[in-house]
This record gives sequence, C-alpha cells and structure tokens, in this order.
Amino acid sequence: VLLVTGHTREESEGQDWEAIGRAAAAGVTLVVYMGIAQIRTITERLLRVLPPELPAAVVQHVGSERERSAPATLGSLVDVVASQGFGSPAILLIGRVTEAAVHAALPAAPRRYFAT
Repeated sequence: VLLVTGHTREESEGQDWEAIGRAAAAGVTLVVYMGIAQIRTITERLLRVLPPELPAAVVQHVGSERERSAPATLGSLVDVVASQGFGSPAILLIGRVTEAAVHAALPAAPRRYFAT
C-alpha cells in the first residue's frame, strides 16, 4: 500500500504521478487522501501509465456514520465522483485489491427457500 497526498502547495510541483502509477502497475495499491480537488489531474497523469480498467473506488467520510463509497475504474473515477456528488473528506483507492474489497462489501443476494 502506498499512501499519497493529493493536496499540494501552489508553489510545489506536486507528486510524480507517473512514478506512483508505475508502483501501482507493479501491484501496489494506491490510497490517495486529500485528492478530490485534484482528481482530474491525478487520474489523467496515472492514466499515462495505468490501464483505464484498473479497479478503483472512492470513500467519503471514512470511519464515520456518514461513510459512503462507490466502486469505479481508474478511467471512470472522475465521472463517478462527480455524478454521485462525492466531496471532501474522501480517499481514492486504486488497485486490484479494490475490486475484492468492493465485492466483499456488497450485500449478499437474497436467498430463496423452498419447502418440500
């Protein structure tokens, strides 16, 4: 897991998202905190080295009663965040492990019982 801030000072060049993307390409899960305001730039730069179908998710208000999340792919993350009204505070999760976590969090399909 690589924890990365998505927030940078104006005078800073910011993160080397292509290098961070190469780590993700090698199997490292990315957790980007404070990245909602820069999500378009972050995903554009990561997409230079990562496939758009890479699993991703957004989680807002982590650990609180207001926590909510949505699955996405790296290519759809900006649209998911915008269309579902996600804002700060939120984290962005990027990597294959995200796919398993999203499936584990889904409610089980209703069970049907038949009397014989």
